[in-house]
Amino acid sequence: MPYPLFLARCSTKGSASQLLRFEPATIPIKPPVGWVLTQHATSLRAIATQSSPNLGITPDCHGLRPRNDNLFIDRPRNDRSVVGWALAQYLRFEPTVPVGWVLTQQSRPVGLKPNLQKGFTLLEMVLVLFLVGLMASATLMLTEGVEDQAKYDETKRRMDIMRKAIVGNPTRTVNGSPEISGFAVDMERLPGCVRELLEPVQCDGSALGTWSIDASTGIGFGWRGPYIAVLPERNGNLRFRDGYANSDASDALNSGWTYSADASTGIVSVSSQGFDLTNSADDITHNALVIADDWQINSVNINFINQNASDALPASDLDLNLRVYLSDTTSYVTGDDNINTALTISSSAIAANGENDYLFHFDSSNAIPIGARGYAIVCYEKPVGDPNNYVVFDGDCNDASNAAPSSNDIKSFTVTPRQNITLNWVIK
Repeated sequence: MPYPLFLARCSTKGSASQLLRFEPATIPIKPPVGWVLTQHATSLRAIATQSSPNLGITPDCHGLRPRNDNLFIDRPRNDRSVVGWALAQYLRFEPTVPVGWVLTQQSRPVGLKPNLQKGFTLLEMVLVLFLVGLMASATLMLTEGVEDQAKYDETKRRMDIMRKAIVGNPTRTVNGSPEISGFAVDMERLPGCVRELLEPVQCDGSALGTWSIDASTGIGFGWRGPYIAVLPERNGNLRFRDGYANSDASDALNSGWTYSADASTGIVSVSSQGFDLTNSADDITHNALVIADDWQINSVNINFINQNASDALPASDLDLNLRVYLSDTTSYVTGDDNINTALTISSSAIAANGENDYLFHFDSSNAIPIGARGYAIVCYEKPVGDPNNYVVFDGDCNDASNAAPSSNDIKSFTVTPRQNITLNWVIK
């Protein structure tokens, strides 16, 4: 029976890297035709093999140190009783499959994993692409909701910025007092459009007066913005848009917002068209972004102090007004008893070295805007005619000896929202 041929591939480090087993294609065992003998190796150390080689056992190649990977052939003798065959001849050949021999068994390269090349089938690639597309669609659906929520939140935040630009932030304090700032403080009115918060230009295109302090009253007045700081757009225009960056036909005035300021009620309302410009269902609206109480007060309590040690005042009933100056001596609002055009103080109502309180009212069209203001008590229709000529109340209303209020008569105070204010008027 023919014996198999075992070929060991030895590495340059002297260890077996691969063991091959060949069955003879023909019964006679002959030297492989076409092989080229390159080295006799009978003097080298024999390679231990078995009659039925175990692929897990590594042949010993120590002592064999070929320069390159080559095949070393151990040809056994015809001795079936010997388990470990002795070396009859040890030859070195170039690593080619012997002609006339069929490869029937191959060991795994020692110390190495099989070099198997694998790829994806068409079905696997289609399945992967389907899963990737499904995940991308789900991600888009999730991020679309997140993006819309972010734009909604940004729109609400910008509404709050607009509110603070108009009436300031009274929750903040400076030296223990509420911070008073904003367009309504400086201009004593609500902005007619968003544009007035960004640049000193009125809604009709005319210029807004800049900030200055009146010498006679010591009260500052005028535009000193911008009340909202924005970067110019590519065309150079200043716009304060909603979180969706919407624009409309009134873009130059309101930056894409729907804006309304009612001077009679003191209310500002603002609305964003949201994501869908044609569907009002997703509009974001604040119908009371600013209300009158945010920037106006409607009453002031005056404490009359009589420093006269002998006489109660006044000597007779008098009609008085509380005049609150907003800027110069011709810009003011007038308080009364909320029924008549003046508040009447009865004769001797203020005792000698005594004091008495009276509450003056201001209707919605005559309310006092927040900020630094001045005040004086004047005699109603003394003299009759121009209210600018009404004389100061100093215990009496003698229009012959008294004069209209001057810088010495006008007292300063600060108007803060939602607070009861009491001011002193001293009579010497």
